[in-house]
Amino acid sequence: MSNLTRNQKRGEQLKGRYKRWKEWKLEREDGFFPIWSDFLDVLPKLSGGALRLYIFLGLVSKNWTGESWYPVKKIQEKLGCSERSIQKWFKELQEQKLIVRFQHRLNGVSFTYLLPYSKEPSRKKRQKEESSYKDEEIEFI
Repeated sequence: MSNLTRNQKRGEQLKGRYKRWKEWKLEREDGFFPIWSDFLDVLPKLSGGALRLYIFLGLVSKNWTGESWYPVKKIQEKLGCSERSIQKWFKELQEQKLIVRFQHRLNGVSFTYLLPYSKEPSRKKRQKEESSYKDEEIEFI
């Protein structure tokens, strides 16, 4: 007989369920937006609305460049809130240095660029890390 309590068993079932779901989503190559643990430093500084907008922008942005070009009207429809709220949240995200938003052309659509929210390693440190990967030997069995 197992020594696990009923809630421990339930916890194990939930962990397994999440793991299977995550594997399935990754196999399907569905789009996703990682939020790294450094974001914990920013989180207390954001309102719930700004956080919703940030997650939305992350999900619709190009994966490698962090750019998107959704008009406020479309975002308003997706998030179910007022244009004024969206503008307020954009301002908040810009003040926290999480995004930059501007038009490429006069009266054109506004582009939004996600910014790194943690300090990026110096070029020297990145080169050192990259060279250490090259030096590692891979053992094949």
